[in-house]
Amino acid sequence: MKITRRQLRRLIFENLGLGNKEVFAHVTANTGCGKTTLMFQLQDEFPQYTFFDLDEFGDRASNLLGWPKNWGTTSWTEEKNEQWQEVQQQLANEFVETASKPVVFFGIHHNTYYGKAIPFFTFDIRHKILLDIDPKICAERKFSRDYHKMKVLPDGSLSGGGTMMKAKWMYPGMDKNDPEIIAKVMKELEKSVHTFNNEVTDMGYEMRTEDDIRKILMSGYKLNA
Repeated sequence: MKITRRQLRRLIFENLGLGNKEVFAHVTANTGCGKTTLMFQLQDEFPQYTFFDLDEFGDRASNLLGWPKNWGTTSWTEEKNEQWQEVQQQLANEFVETASKPVVFFGIHHNTYYGKAIPFFTFDIRHKILLDIDPKICAERKFSRDYHKMKVLPDGSLSGGGTMMKAKWMYPGMDKNDPEIIAKVMKELEKSVHTFNNEVTDMGYEMRTEDDIRKILMSGYKLNA
């Protein structure tokens, strides 16, 4: 059976035993769902854990490679992306191995290629959590945060604010401020949240509310005390 270079490198990572030290919890959700806000709240409430945003590994990897922070929008290639992800994994492994307290990661840990979700971080995770937030609320938050940064590209797609959006109804030169266009964008954003949720639940993540997450953290602390 023929495998891709990405699959081969993933097998190497797994068979070398990288990332074997357990991560207490990983909380994920699509962009705009409030992951970072919740992480900072929990960080204050539960100092017995080490909280960390996975996006930070991306920034650190770019710095180590000598690439600008926004390299993906200007010089993306599959080879560079694989190299970047490998450095991120190495940084994450080192972080987990040297942490003095149980680690709780927040952030997106997978990409979608041709309709298939592929994690770009390998961890041994005790609690796989999908933040339970109404997809419509996530879409509204993302729209409010990022839409003003987005530009219409020559092919009609929208890009900016960390988002690339392409749909059949988009066309070159469209007015992104047209109310009908905005309504369609909102539907696409909400649809993307549903797609994301289906992807991560297929990977074994369970939907939990903010209160559920607090209970999990408190329970884990008592067990380890």
